[in-house]
Amino acid sequence: MSDQVRAVEAPKPKPPKAPDIGLGYGSLICNMSTEKRLAFIAEGVPLIHASARSLMEATNTLKEYPREAEILEGQAIEECAKILILVDIIRCPAKVVSSRVGTMIRWFYDHLARRIYAKAQTWKPTSLAELQEYIDYDRRSHFVDGDYFEHIMPNSELFWREAALYADVVSNGEGEPQWHTPLRGMGRIGSWDPPVFSLVNSLAAAGAFSPKGLAILRDTWGSIEFKGDVSWDAVKEPCEAMLKALFDAGLVSESITKGDVSLIRGNWQMPMYHLDFAKVAIPLEDLKREQEARQPRE
Repeated sequence: MSDQVRAVEAPKPKPPKAPDIGLGYGSLICNMSTEKRLAFIAEGVPLIHASARSLMEATNTLKEYPREAEILEGQAIEECAKILILVDIIRCPAKVVSSRVGTMIRWFYDHLARRIYAKAQTWKPTSLAELQEYIDYDRRSHFVDGDYFEHIMPNSELFWREAALYADVVSNGEGEPQWHTPLRGMGRIGSWDPPVFSLVNSLAAAGAFSPKGLAILRDTWGSIEFKGDVSWDAVKEPCEAMLKALFDAGLVSESITKGDVSLIRGNWQMPMYHLDFAKVAIPLEDLKREQEARQPRE
């Protein structure tokens, strides 16, 4: 045996932990009791709604600056998605909320999840399983595009968001970088608000965001677990029960319209707490195979 003594490196000390102070601590919601969580969300939703409204008001003043208007509208859309994510935590049945709330809070901070959540309010799937298929298409990291599927493009939801925001270095996959100039934006067409913004306004007019309103949502929606192949028809009973309870409790605003009620009935998506919004990495080989398979045959 060698008499050479090997030096043993001392373990590196762990870096000091920074204090848990600042923005981005929605994860603290996860450990709250049911009642405390509801009260905390009821406190926050009107603040997020006010943020979305002010962003939309600013958007309407920027007709000469379509890029900047588009950026602010995108931020307003994501604020509305944050509201709907929090409300889906309330709609989640008590027996499963503890297993889903952590994931949903991650969606709350994720640009892709928020943008898909907002977009999903315009979809008309026949079932929750079909809704997941729609989401799966929009959460791919890359896809093929073009008249002959000759282009490989990054995730469109994230690309268009970042293409408007930043001047940046872009890669076409061939190793040669190019500079990207922020897209100018097309500007708003007419005075139509984003569908998710209109939906959130309608829910607010129905009194759904007050503490009592959220308690009604919890009690009416929480009795049904939306998972697997449950159909769109399953929303009718809890939605009607919720609307009746909100009216009976006197929580509905005097300004509510028939259009608001129709929007809630027809456009508020099924609860999505059991679905998957994580971005899916698509290998280049798979994209090239898809290109080849979709090329027109002579």
